[in-house]
Amino acid sequence: MGTTHAALDALPASRTVEYVRGLLVAHGCLPPRDPHLATFERWLAAKLAQLDDPQQRQLIERFARWHLLPRLRRQAQDGPVPTGAFLHAKQATTVAIQFLAWLAGRGRDLPNASQHDLDAWFATGPSTRRHATKLLSWAREQRILRGVELPPRPVSQGPVMSQQERLDHLRRVLAHDDLHVAHRLVAVLVLLFGQPISKIVRLRRDDVTVTADAVTLRLSDDPITLPAPVAELMTAFLADPRYRRNTAANRDSPWLFPGTSPGRPLHIYSARDMLHDAGIPTLAARTGTWLQLVRQAPPAILADALGLNVNTAMRYANLAGENYLTYAASQADDR
Repeated sequence: MGTTHAALDALPASRTVEYVRGLLVAHGCLPPRDPHLATFERWLAAKLAQLDDPQQRQLIERFARWHLLPRLRRQAQDGPVPTGAFLHAKQATTVAIQFLAWLAGRGRDLPNASQHDLDAWFATGPSTRRHATKLLSWAREQRILRGVELPPRPVSQGPVMSQQERLDHLRRVLAHDDLHVAHRLVAVLVLLFGQPISKIVRLRRDDVTVTADAVTLRLSDDPITLPAPVAELMTAFLADPRYRRNTAANRDSPWLFPGTSPGRPLHIYSARDMLHDAGIPTLAARTGTWLQLVRQAPPAILADALGLNVNTAMRYANLAGENYLTYAASQADDR
């Protein structure tokens, strides 16, 4: 009998097992599967088995299998499930279990939860309790929970890198080679295009096209032409053998930033470490970049060009104090 994913899953979890799995997938001996999706499915089964109350177990299973898992599976169809999405699904499940246990301690279940119960839950615990809104929103959609209002999501801008600091970092990573070329390229993708780390690590080698006239990068449907300094950095990166890792264990990797595991892209934490090593705070840099971008062009156009969700782009526009809804209306009136 040949090795299967199930056979490997039955072994004690370890990096060695996952490395062997990656080798078998890379060489066609096992079918590919998303590691985050598979891990969440196994983790969920173990969590459900720990729940003694049958009603709570049934609710959590419905919530996770009908709401959280389908989202992860849709993401897996387009590429690797982002680490953030995987962690959010786990946290939403964990906090949902905690909330149902807390309700039970008050002598209530989810269908009979009152506004007073919800207000007490959110007011008396840590900020992580807000993850219960995923369960509560789903329960309202399913008409399990009625007659309650969920607290509004708090608006928090977080740390912001100033424009001058951002430009200083850009000049440094473009002009100086004191950093590894991969570190410099990751930094530029954040500082110039506002790309999230989760998307950067999922870029593929065929997203980059190099011709005699230009170097283009596809961040959405239409590729963008890289300015000369960035184009030079990209070609230097592609020529650097340290980051292609085309070994027998990771042959012909399709990823722009290959990881150390066979067939896998660079881990999101490794990419964050690259920025940290470059002295660049990830969130502050990305927020500062987008606050500048939305001052230069409408968020819908930016979202389309740079592959960002338009609602996220609008949020940055609102933070920047730019009313692009008015802009869009005026453009429509001019037609």
